[in-house]
Amino acid sequence: MTLYYVVPSPHPAAGWSYSIVGQEFDPQGSTIHSVLIPDISCDKNFVAKLAERCTTGQLLVEQLCEVVYDALPSRGIFPALQTARLFRIRRSLFLQTKRQPL
Repeated sequence: MTLYYVVPSPHPAAGWSYSIVGQEFDPQGSTIHSVLIPDISCDKNFVAKLAERCTTGQLLVEQLCEVVYDALPSRGIFPALQTARLFRIRRSLFLQTKRQPL
């Protein structure tokens, strides 16, 4: 089973920024795989709905980066900024992901 939930963190300009944590559990309840995608949005409802959809659909944690990127609004964001944002998300995914041996 995989659960996704919202994690708030202080943001210097907006007050709060929201991240998604995904955790995959084995049948005994031990964490198999965890991932954090930080600073997705300052809109808590947007991030909460995204986390809920990911949990309901039992999204694989390996796919969270692409789902978050696809869900982000692209209007008004320059292509270079979009690329930088995707790089930051992928780097975070790589650094934050931890696998435990089976």
